[in-house]
Amino acid sequence: MPYITQKSRKIIDSYLYSLFKIIDGCEVGDLNYIITKIIHKWIKETDLAYRNINAAIGILECAKLELYRIIAAPYEDKKKLENGNISELDHIQETTKYKCNNCEHIFNKPETIIGSGDYWNLCPKCKSENYEKI
Repeated sequence: MPYITQKSRKIIDSYLYSLFKIIDGCEVGDLNYIITKIIHKWIKETDLAYRNINAAIGILECAKLELYRIIAAPYEDKKKLENGNISELDHIQETTKYKCNNCEHIFNKPETIIGSGDYWNLCPKCKSENYEKI
């Protein structure tokens, strides 16, 4: 999970700023190399053992899933709204229902708002983040 404490982020980010300058505009292969080199270094420092190889794969898999959940899925939802459905299968409704704790509106899916690199899932009626599954 990448949602570490603000204190840890501050320490880690202070070291990452020089790396950020390097990756600004780099090629896909370069970025793959950087990520691979970091994982190799971590495995080497923690011990070349199955548990660490397995942990590294888990870290990469979770990072991939979080990238999809937070960035790719809302982006795909936005493009679907802009460009339309692929087929009638896109119309199958989720059975999950949500209830807004502010306006008590019941809805099938939160509205995704994208702005300045951030994403918010909100009640479609009052735009509140204060809702829950029912």
